[in-house]
Amino acid sequence: MEPQDVEEKVLMDESNVSPTHRSRIPPPRKSNARLIVGIVVILALLIIGIIIFFLLRGRDQADRSEQQKDGSAKTSPTPTPSLYQLVTIETREHQASLSAIDNDIKVLEQVFKDKSVVFSDILTPTPPQTPEWQAQKTEIAKARAELEIVRRISALSKLIPKVDSVKKQSSTQKSQLVNEINSYVSYLTSLRETITKQTNFQELIGNVNTLSDSYKSFAVIVPKVHIIVIADKINVLNDSFTGVANKLIEKTEQLRNAKKDVTSVQKTLGHMLFMMGDAANKAETAVVRAFPLTAEGYPKNKSILLDAKSRLQKSSKNLSSAAKDAQKIVSSLSSIESGKSQTNFFQFFQLIPQ
Repeated sequence: MEPQDVEEKVLMDESNVSPTHRSRIPPPRKSNARLIVGIVVILALLIIGIIIFFLLRGRDQADRSEQQKDGSAKTSPTPTPSLYQLVTIETREHQASLSAIDNDIKVLEQVFKDKSVVFSDILTPTPPQTPEWQAQKTEIAKARAELEIVRRISALSKLIPKVDSVKKQSSTQKSQLVNEINSYVSYLTSLRETITKQTNFQELIGNVNTLSDSYKSFAVIVPKVHIIVIADKINVLNDSFTGVANKLIEKTEQLRNAKKDVTSVQKTLGHMLFMMGDAANKAETAVVRAFPLTAEGYPKNKSILLDAKSRLQKSSKNLSSAAKDAQKIVSSLSSIESGKSQTNFFQFFQLIPQ
């Protein structure tokens, strides 16, 4: 039988099948089975992936906790900072130290505004009064004297640690300052005991007058010590800043030898070094003039103390100016070394052999 005849026979057989019989023929299910199998495989892979993720995460957390316990956590090596970064860091540290010095100078200004407790209203002669009134006035005078003595001793006691922290003064000079403080504290302590035991108002007047007169010792010792301590901080900071200046000088010289134009940098360096030198000179002069002052010269020598304070203020401003110069120099040197700065036209002729 020919293929064409077979095809025609099949078509005829299909046409002879009744509609009812056709509806009973089940539809093909092969495509649905494949879809179900695919979904099951995907879900299985997803579940396996989630399980693996949590296993790895748990192991990583366990490793981290072990590293923290053992202190064996590895860190990536920190790159070595450049000269410019080091100078910038040191300059910022110096500026922070200058802020602390400025705060100390503000405290010194408050010291000069300090005054003794007033006793004039208590000591003023009055008409004879009753014994009860005189006893009451005696207690008021004793309480006010007690308050003033405690205030002075408290302020003086805070000065000793400051003297101990001084680095530029010799041990002999530091001992001299501590002895001055302790001697006056001992005097005040003894006077306090005398006043506390006093019962006679007329005798108490003499003790209170002695306390008032001794304020000149307090008015000299306290600002003098503050001045010496502040000047010491300025000089120590200046020494540290000299290291920054030397680094900048060395780098400038290297670039100059490499035929770079560093003229503007050299000018800024000169100004920076001048500010540092002037700051050191003013701070040292403040110490030299304030150190030998005693209560015997007060209040005439108060002008010397005020002049010392003014020198310290200018010294601090000079160091602040030097720090700004350092930042400017760092920026300029960095630009010159990277080739971003413009070449000096006149320096070109200096490079031509004569």
